[in-house]
Amino acid sequence: MPRKRADKKKRYSAEFKINALKMTFKPDMTVQEVADELGISFASLSKWRNEFKSKEDLKASKEAMNAKQENDKLKAELKRLKMENEILKQAAQYFAK
Repeated sequence: MPRKRADKKKRYSAEFKINALKMTFKPDMTVQEVADELGISFASLSKWRNEFKSKEDLKASKEAMNAKQENDKLKAELKRLKMENEILKQAAQYFAK
């Protein structure tokens, strides 16, 4: 006796998901309303929103880390240049005598 396959998971394109997500962030529609309008489950749409938020959070934290590293690098360079400038000032005073 052949086995029945469970309902096949419906695959949605990335474009469809992005458009659905955009709709969910509009203030005049709830996630449930968007899901009903598009004919998809609330759970799927919520999952997509959570994945999107996780990716955005990860991206933001990576950007913050890169900014901190760049800031630290620039601070070190500024410190080095101030020291060089001070040395040059002292040398100029010495040779001006």
